[in-house]
Amino acid sequence: MSFPQNTQKWIGVSLTGLAAGSVLALQMGFPLRELDAFYNDTPSEPMGFYQSESLTHPLMDGEIVTFCPDPQWPLIRLAKQRGWLVPGFCPGNMAPFLKTVIATPGETVTLGKNGMCVNDRCLPHSAPKSRSWAGQSTLPHYPWGTYTVRPETVWLYGSLSAWSMDSRYYGPVSGARLRQKAVPVLTWK
Repeated sequence: MSFPQNTQKWIGVSLTGLAAGSVLALQMGFPLRELDAFYNDTPSEPMGFYQSESLTHPLMDGEIVTFCPDPQWPLIRLAKQRGWLVPGFCPGNMAPFLKTVIATPGETVTLGKNGMCVNDRCLPHSAPKSRSWAGQSTLPHYPWGTYTVRPETVWLYGSLSAWSMDSRYYGPVSGARLRQKAVPVLTWK
């Protein structure tokens, strides 16, 4: 098969650009490791590059953190059985989750079939799903109710996805499970 001359030039320029971009990305990999940066490819938070920083206490609403989920939480057990989780260095051989802090000690969280509300401000896309996206599993959620966030815990939320595995399913997260603060460097939705 032969392509017209202008199409051949376009393909050549595209392949050259792809090769140069790949080399640049590989070269950037070293400084990214040195900067303790990582790439998020999940839809719960904006995709892109994040800088890892030490956790500051107290955490503030709206900060993005990484944490290791408890392998014994019902949704996490189900997710492991179904193969929904990426392997990683957290207990249970899982990768850390990336979520936004939505409630800190002393704040009030209400969880119900219509979603999560923090201090009477309801969050979009936060209604727990009753079935998995493939429809094959019933999803366990945290018990409906109103909770005051206890010391040394936070509630977390996947701000972009109605399917995020967040506190609507496992409730408050202990500060001991939190790993790092994640600061967006170059992200997109």
